Amino acid sequence: MHKVNVNDVSLCCVCVFVVSEMFKLRLKDEFQYLNDVFIEPHITEKPDSHISDKRPIMRNNMFEGQNIRTVLLKGDAGTGKTVTVQKFILDWAEDKSNTHIDYIFLIPFQKLNIIRETVKECSFMQLLQQCFENTEHLTLHDSDKIMLIFDGLNEFKLQNTKITDINKPASVSDLLTNLIKGNLLPNAQIWITSRPAAANQIPARFIDRVTEIQGFDDQQKQEYFRKSISDQRMSDKVISHIQKSPRVSSMCYLPDYCRIIAEIPEKMFSTGRDDFPKTLTQMYSRLLLAQIKLIRERKETIIALGRIAFELLVNRNSLFCYEDFKKCGIRDESDLIRSSIIKKIEDKSKRTSFCFVNHRTQEFLAALYVTEVINVNNPHQLRHLSSLKLEFGKENFTDYYVLENIMKNTLERQMDLFFCFLLGLTLRSCHISDRGCDFLSSALRSNPSHLRELDLSNNYITDSGVKQLSDLLKYPKCKLENLGSCYINEDGCAVLSSALRSNPSHLRELDLSNNNITDSGVKQLSDLLKHPECKLEKLGWNNFFFFLHTHRLKSCRINEEGCADLSSALRSNPSHLRELDLSDNYITDSGVKQLSDLLKHPEFKLEKLWLRSCFISDRGCDDLSSALRSNPSHLRELDLSDNNITDSGVKQLSDLLKHPQCKLEKLWLRSCGISVRGCAVLSSALRSNPSHLRELDLSENYITDSGVKQLSDLLKHPECKLEKLWLRSCHISDRGCDVLSSALRSNPSHLRELDLSNNNITDSGVKQLSALLKHPECKLEKLW
Repeated sequence: MHKVNVNDVSLCCVCVFVVSEMFKLRLKDEFQYLNDVFIEPHITEKPDSHISDKRPIMRNNMFEGQNIRTVLLKGDAGTGKTVTVQKFILDWAEDKSNTHIDYIFLIPFQKLNIIRETVKECSFMQLLQQCFENTEHLTLHDSDKIMLIFDGLNEFKLQNTKITDINKPASVSDLLTNLIKGNLLPNAQIWITSRPAAANQIPARFIDRVTEIQGFDDQQKQEYFRKSISDQRMSDKVISHIQKSPRVSSMCYLPDYCRIIAEIPEKMFSTGRDDFPKTLTQMYSRLLLAQIKLIRERKETIIALGRIAFELLVNRNSLFCYEDFKKCGIRDESDLIRSSIIKKIEDKSKRTSFCFVNHRTQEFLAALYVTEVINVNNPHQLRHLSSLKLEFGKENFTDYYVLENIMKNTLERQMDLFFCFLLGLTLRSCHISDRGCDFLSSALRSNPSHLRELDLSNNYITDSGVKQLSDLLKYPKCKLENLGSCYINEDGCAVLSSALRSNPSHLRELDLSNNNITDSGVKQLSDLLKHPECKLEKLGWNNFFFFLHTHRLKSCRINEEGCADLSSALRSNPSHLRELDLSDNYITDSGVKQLSDLLKHPEFKLEKLWLRSCFISDRGCDDLSSALRSNPSHLRELDLSDNNITDSGVKQLSDLLKHPQCKLEKLWLRSCGISVRGCAVLSSALRSNPSHLRELDLSENYITDSGVKQLSDLLKHPECKLEKLWLRSCHISDRGCDVLSSALRSNPSHLRELDLSNNNITDSGVKQLSALLKHPECKLEKLW
C-alpha cells in the first residue's frame, strides 16, 4: 500500500486554499454590486411522493438533505435565475454560506455552445480554462468539494460515451452528459437553471431536486426600485407610476422588467404620458430603440440583425462572423457592439466571432425579422423561413396543420419566447378560423406559463372558437394578461366570462371590439367583474370595447339597461377600474344616471371616461358633473364629443372644472353645439384651476372670434400649461387668429399642437401666427 506523506497532504491543502481564495476574490469583484440591489426571491420545491404541496426553499439551502447532488431551478425568462445563482456564489465567496465548498464554477450554457462551435473536443480541465482566466495551473483532487452551476439550459442531448477522467478529451455534449450522470466528478454538486420548456430535456432520474423561482411580489417590486435607484425622489416617482398602472405593475413580477424600468429616463414618468411601455413586447421595443438610437439606417440594421438572430436560433448556433454581417448588408458592426446588443469574441488563434449579449433580445429580434418578412410577403424571403414551416406567410396562422408544424418546430428548438413574441406581433388579421383557434388553444395548454399577450382581433373566430380558448383560460397555469378576440355574440361572451371566473386573477386586458355583444353579453361579463379576484384593467369592445382599467364597450349596441348592469357590477368591485369607454352606444341620459352612482363611489378611481356619441343631453351632463364633483381627484380624461350638449351642459361641467381637487388633463367637447357663451363659461372655470389641463378639443362648435377672445384670457394665464388645442371648423377669422397668436406669445413655452383647420383664416391670419412661431420660446411641433 502506498504510504502517504503527511507533508505532501498539508502542502496540497494549502495550495487548494490559496487558489480557492484567489478564485473567490475575482468572484467578489464581479458580483459585489448584488449586495446593494439583490432581492431574495421566492423559490418553491416541486411536490413529489413525500411532499403534497409546493414548499418554500431558501436559495442557500438548495443542496441540504440526503443524497442531493443535482438540483434543477426552473423559471420563466426574466424571473431572476441567473442573478439568484450569482448571489449564491457571492455569499460563498464572502464566506457567508456554504463555506465547506472549495470551488464553485458558474458556466453559462451560452458559453458551452460557443465552445462547442469552436472546439471539437476538449477535456473537462480544458473546458474550465476556456471559461475562467488563470486556471491553467489549477489541479482538482478527489477530496475537493466542487459545485458546478450550468446557467440557462437551452439544448441538451443525452450521450452514450462514458467518461470518468477529467483530463480526457471529449465533445462538450459528452462532458456535460457525464457530469450530470455522475460518471465525471461524481462527488461534485450540480445546479442547473432552465426555462420550463427546456427543463424536461434532462431525464428526471438524474435530477434529485426540482425547484421553481416565482418572481417578485408587490413588496419585492418596491424594495427593488428603492435599492436600484439611488435618488429617493426618483424611486418614489417610479413606484407611484407603477402603482397607478396595474398592467405595468403586473408585468413587474419579472425582475428583468423591473431592471429595464429602473433604467428608463425620468421624463418617461411624467404625468399624462400614454406611451409608457405596458407589455413585455413594448418594453423590449423601447429598450431596443434606446440601444440603437445612434445607429444610422436603424430599421434596415435591425431587420438584418434579426435575420442573423433567426438563423442562429434555427440552426442552434451561438456564433456568427464578419461574412454574416456582409451577407445581410451590415457594413460596420462597431455601433452594434457599443450598443451592447452583440459582443466580439476572439479565440486563442485570434479568429474573431460575434454573439448576442442577451438571448431574450436575440429571440425578440428574430421575431421582428419574421414578422417583417411575413408582412412584406416576398416569396423569395418567405422561403428563408421554411425551416420553421413559416414560408406560407399570413396563411401560416389559418391552416391547422401548418400551425401545428410551426409550434412543434419552435418548441423543439427551445424558441418558446420567440414564438410568444411572434404571436403577439403577427396574429392580428390573419384570417384564423375556429379550427385554427382550437389548435392554438390546445398547443398553448401544453405550454401555458409563458404567454402574456394574445391578439386574435379581426379574424374569423366565432363563439365556437371562443369555447376552445376558454379551455385554455381555465387552465390553472395560464397567466395570459392580454387577449383580443372577434366575431362573437352574447353566447360566446357567456362562455368566456365563465372561463375567466374560474381563473380570474391574471387577465388585465380583454379586447372584444367589433362584436355583437348587446346588453345580454354585458350581463354575463358583469358576473366576472363582480368576482373579488378579478383584476381586469382593460376590457375593450369596439362595438363594445370594455376596459377594466380601461373599460371599453364602444359601438356594442348597449343601451341604458346594459349600462345599469355594468354599473351595478363595478360598484361591487370598484377599486381596479381606471378606463371606461362606452362610446358609440345608445346610453342616453338614463344610462349616464346609472353610471353616476358608480362615479360617486369613494373607492372608485376612474382616470379616463369616454362617452363619445352616446346621445347624452344637458340633463345627463348635469348628472355626470354632479357625480364627478363628489369624487373629483382621480379623473384625468373626459370625452363627451358628438353629444347634444349645449352651453347649459358646459355650465354644469364648469362647476366640476372649478373644483380645487379636479385634476382633469384632457377634455374633448368636439361637435357639441357649444357657442360663445359656453366658451366664456368654460374659459372662466379653467382660469380658476388652470395648472392641470393639457388637451382641449372644441372643434366643430360655433366658437367664432368672440369665443377665441374668451379662450385667450385662459391661454395668457401664467399657470396655464395647455399642450394641445384643437379649434377645427370653429368659424374663426383673421381677427380671432390675431387674438389667439397674441395670447400664445405671452405664454409660448407649453403648446405643442394647434389645429385651426377649416376656418376663415387668410394670409393676414397666417402672418399673425408667424410672429408666434418666431418666438424663441415657442415649441410648437404640429400646426394644422
